[in-house]
Amino acid sequence: MTTRWGIAGAGKIAHDFVSTLRSMQHHEVVAVADEYFPQNAKDLSKLHNIPTVHTTYDELASDVNIDVVYVAVIQPYHHMVGRVILNRGKPMLMEKPITLNPQFTRELIELAAQKKCFMMEAMWTRFLPAYRKMADCISSGQVGEVKYVCANFGLALEPDCRNKKLAVGGGAVLEFGIYLCNVCSIAFGSERPTKVVAVGHLNAEGVDETTCIVLQYSNGRLANLTASTETALPCNVMVVGTKGKIEIPSMMWCSPKVITPDGVTHEFPFPETVLPCNYDNSSGLRYEAEEVSRCLKEGLLQSPIMPHSETQLLSDMMYKIREQIGVFYPQES
Repeated sequence: MTTRWGIAGAGKIAHDFVSTLRSMQHHEVVAVADEYFPQNAKDLSKLHNIPTVHTTYDELASDVNIDVVYVAVIQPYHHMVGRVILNRGKPMLMEKPITLNPQFTRELIELAAQKKCFMMEAMWTRFLPAYRKMADCISSGQVGEVKYVCANFGLALEPDCRNKKLAVGGGAVLEFGIYLCNVCSIAFGSERPTKVVAVGHLNAEGVDETTCIVLQYSNGRLANLTASTETALPCNVMVVGTKGKIEIPSMMWCSPKVITPDGVTHEFPFPETVLPCNYDNSSGLRYEAEEVSRCLKEGLLQSPIMPHSETQLLSDMMYKIREQIGVFYPQES
């Protein structure tokens, strides 16, 4: 059975997702809409031969030919557009972070439950083969009890890039920190940290450019995280347990490699896409798309790999970090 996709938002990541879907069997993109940049929707439609261009997200969500909507609008609009999609009873894959704050996240989760509608946060890293291998190593006890996590994600971005602008939901924590919090959730078995300590450097707009975070878990276990949009970091992950360690090397957000406790490097090459992508290894988006398709076929309302409880946990963690460094967005007021 083919999964028919609608695309809400027609920016760079939407192009990558559509390119990936077109490279897969049993997936079809049937419609696109971008209320804020309608020309982008027309351009995406022309480039990828998408048959229908809707003028509003409500029209998109009402399209009976669509099985699920992928939402790729900028972060401040996630909550609003998500409500439109769910209110029409349409299943949804929402780009990460699912919303700006825990309250907005809770509202979408409750609405999805009320409408009995599938919803999943597009935490694509969690579905990559290297991360599935890491999760299996941890859950099977190969590293023993996890005692310490060290992870960093930092790129030296241009001063005027979107990631550094308050109005569009920029910031190291929202952009990169979610990947780091996701690693901790995998490593510590979805446990909520008992203490969060964060310090950050903010730019003139009040957006965090570099944030250092320490998370404390039960029994004195710790995580040390750094997210930066101004400094190039190694971008790697190390999870240390009582029996050994597991590592994700550079480009931790999309790495095809994982080094298991026995010292063996396992590599999972990414397939090609029909058109070049904007971002590194975007063909790895296929794994979250496959999970959405599987869940829809099985009648699930949430993914067991990325359940709503996990989405809420990550939202709570990132908000606590932002509270401590003093980053708040105008859309939250």
